[in-house]
Amino acid sequence: MNWKEVKIETSPDSLEALCDALVAQDILSFEVEDPNDFEAFLKGEGSRWDYIDDSLMGKKQAPPCVKVYLPDNEQGQSQLALIREGVARFDRVNTRIITGDIREEDWANNWKAYYKPVFIANRLVIWPVWQELSSLDPDTAVVLLDPGMAFGTGTHETTRLCLSHLCECLEEGQTVLDIGCGSGILSIAALKLGAEGALGIDIDEMAAGTARKNAAINGLFAPRFQSEAADIISDRGAYERIAEKKYDLILANIVADVILPLFPLIPPLLLENGRYIVSGIIADRRDEVLQSAQNSGFTLLSSKAENDWESYVFGKSKQQA
Repeated sequence: MNWKEVKIETSPDSLEALCDALVAQDILSFEVEDPNDFEAFLKGEGSRWDYIDDSLMGKKQAPPCVKVYLPDNEQGQSQLALIREGVARFDRVNTRIITGDIREEDWANNWKAYYKPVFIANRLVIWPVWQELSSLDPDTAVVLLDPGMAFGTGTHETTRLCLSHLCECLEEGQTVLDIGCGSGILSIAALKLGAEGALGIDIDEMAAGTARKNAAINGLFAPRFQSEAADIISDRGAYERIAEKKYDLILANIVADVILPLFPLIPPLLLENGRYIVSGIIADRRDEVLQSAQNSGFTLLSSKAENDWESYVFGKSKQQA
C-alpha cells in the first residue's frame, strides 16, 4: 500500500487547536513537531547528550506542524478533504497543507541503498545481508548483517573504531562480553575473528533479539553466541548473574554517560590480563572518561580517534590485577 504524508504547518498559537480539530475528525494518530519542545529538550535533557547532529538544529527555526499519514486510496482522499475543510475553518491565514507520496516499502528499505560493505583493518568486512557477496580474500572475516532498528551497522565512527581495536586485541580462543550489543555486530565480529564465545547484553529486548538473528545469519548459535536483555548498572541481580563468569575482552560502544558508571563494575568481570575496549566517546569528554578509568584501576593501553569520536583500550593496573 502507498501512503500520503500530510504536513500541516501552523502558528504556535494554533497548534493545539489544530490537534483538537484532527481528533474531532477521528484522526487520532498524528505526529506533532513543536520547536518549543525541541528548545526545551536542548536546555534540559539535551544537555546530557554528547552529540546532536547539526541537521536537527534546524528544528528550532521550523514552524510548528502536525503530520498525518493517510492511505493513498478513496478513504484517504476523503480524510484529506475533511482535514482541508477543518483547517480552513479555524486558521486559514497561518496554516498551510503540504502533501507528499510515500511508498510503504520506502520506509523499511530506502536506507539500505546507502548501507555499503565496511572494511576494517584488512581483516574484517561488514557485509549487508541483502547484497550479493563478492569475491574476497579468503583470510578476510565476513560479518553478514541486517541491523534492523538496532544500533550497529559498522558505518558510524564509534563502531569502526571499536572494530579496529578488536582486530588488534583479540586472540583466538578468547571470550567476549559485549555491553550494549545493539545489532550484535561486535560480538559476531569477535567470533568471526576467532573468539571462543561471546555474550551480548542490551537494555533493549529488541536489540538482543536482533543480535541473535544476525548471529544465526552468520551460522552462530548458543552456546557460542548468546544475547539477553539486561541492565547491569541498575539491576544488581542482572550484574551478579553476568559476573558469574570472567571475560578476556569486554566491549562497550555506548556513550560517556553510560561508560562512566560502568567503570567500577568492569574489574570483577575481566580476567587478569583482559582488555576493556571503550568507544562512543566524544572528544570533549576525554578527560572525564580517562580520569574515571584511572579511578577504577585501569591503565590506558592505546587509543584511536576519527573525527570528533575517540575509543580506548584499557587494561587492569598492576594493583588491581
